[in-house]
Amino acid sequence: MALKSPVPLIVSQERFDSGELTSVADLAPGEDGTLKKVGIPGPGGFGEYSIALALETAGLTMADIEPVFLGPPDTLAALQNGGIDAGWTIEPFPTLWEAETESISNDHARGVELGFVAFNRDWLEANRDAAILFTAAYLKASQELEAGGFSDPEIKDIISQYTELPIETLDAIGKTIRSADGSFDETSVRAQEAYFRDAGQLTYEGDADIESVYSRDILEAANAYLEANS
Repeated sequence: MALKSPVPLIVSQERFDSGELTSVADLAPGEDGTLKKVGIPGPGGFGEYSIALALETAGLTMADIEPVFLGPPDTLAALQNGGIDAGWTIEPFPTLWEAETESISNDHARGVELGFVAFNRDWLEANRDAAILFTAAYLKASQELEAGGFSDPEIKDIISQYTELPIETLDAIGKTIRSADGSFDETSVRAQEAYFRDAGQLTYEGDADIESVYSRDILEAANAYLEANS
């Protein structure tokens, strides 16, 4: 069974059931050149990149649709009132809207690197030990969730309390997949950089200097701490 995506491309259930919009290919421009409207959080960022990947599965590009900038919580209303034809969204919204929407692309962003933990540089330099312990705790929590924590009633109660989501929703949402040791996929980061460079959205020349902001020593120390205290 395919894993449920936390970032599907969705359409209204009515238009899906009618056969009007059942696949990404249905977002192609009309014969008269009319563009389908697709909801995106804004220019740049993972939302746009995710839509571009979904379009690519049908041989389309961002030039083949009309972006409509709106936040994920507003996507359902825009689908229902005809303001957009399809929309990008992120959990828990697609699960909360399952009765009113349908996914037309669920696997386009699998494996894309989309998050990181950041520290203030001055604070990090002054509090290296605290940063290592925080990172170790973060990694341990992630590993526990991957090892079945999402099925543990006690853990689900804690997550429900702090996310203010009912447990039945937590059980149903699509979940992100992270590396066990906290490392990131630089190839994915570079692919995103190349996309935004081609889109004319970068304000710098050349490749980003990842090493200047990636504290590998903190991550390595956090993993060593976990191994020594497991």
